[in-house]
Amino acid sequence: MRFIAFCFAIFTMFSCQNRRQASVLYVNGDIERPADLTLEEMQKASHYMDYTDTIYVSDSFFDLINRTMNTKKVATRESVDSRILFEMEEVCFSLGMLNYATIQSNTGCSTYKLDDRSCYELRKAIQYYNRWGTETLEYCDDIEKYGIPENYKYIDTGMPDNFYSKILILEDKSLFKI
Repeated sequence: MRFIAFCFAIFTMFSCQNRRQASVLYVNGDIERPADLTLEEMQKASHYMDYTDTIYVSDSFFDLINRTMNTKKVATRESVDSRILFEMEEVCFSLGMLNYATIQSNTGCSTYKLDDRSCYELRKAIQYYNRWGTETLEYCDDIEKYGIPENYKYIDTGMPDNFYSKILILEDKSLFKI
């Protein structure tokens, strides 16, 4: 019995160390600005902010990000009004309105159009819609097309004091998923 407990402890210790993670910063609610919010501005804000929440996701979240990056299309627009910043070890991009994204690479930043369904699934996974009241969601193209997420629960962010939310996304490697 001790051997089994020892093996379980070792397995747990090593599996926690290999947990994938991402940092997500997003604008709370639907805020109008006189100029587009850029990826660089969001990166600066993220650098100075502490995490406001932690969300545990399955590994399919990280697969979704990789799939989304592999199906991007070159966009005709030059700038994106960024609303969500995703930062991971191998990927950094900001997602804006109408599912346009600025993707950072070794050669600089480029603008792309991302798949509508993938963008909805990403927003749903990071609980982005929870910062919007139901009356605002009614005007959201994603919600009109795919519906209010089953995990939707309005969170009052105390606007305008909290312009951003910064979320730590951790891969859930637990043996017992509920």
